[in-house]
Amino acid sequence: MARTLKEIADFTPEVAAAQLRHARVHRVPMAVAAPVPGTERRRLPQRTTVPGLWLAGDWTRTGLPCSMESATRAGLLAAEGVLADRGTAARLALPVPETAGLIGLLRRRRPGRD
Repeated sequence: MARTLKEIADFTPEVAAAQLRHARVHRVPMAVAAPVPGTERRRLPQRTTVPGLWLAGDWTRTGLPCSMESATRAGLLAAEGVLADRGTAARLALPVPETAGLIGLLRRRRPGRD
């Protein structure tokens, strides 16, 4: 559990000060899909061409792989868009963390590619 809390705190530093009262960790093998090249370009943005219609789900363009975290981020991005349309600027979704390691190096050499 300590490793999980540290990992969450690395992404959301405020968690380090929180007191954990109860937790369960569920491991689901193969829970995150392994996308093929070109998949990211096919994911739809949250904003649609239909006024007032917004999309949210792990299959939308979030900057994260399809997962529960991606679905949550999609909802927050859609909410930001709805608020912006109503004249209220808000930052609800956390920024996508920088990619590290070999993949991060390759991504920095060829920006805009997936």
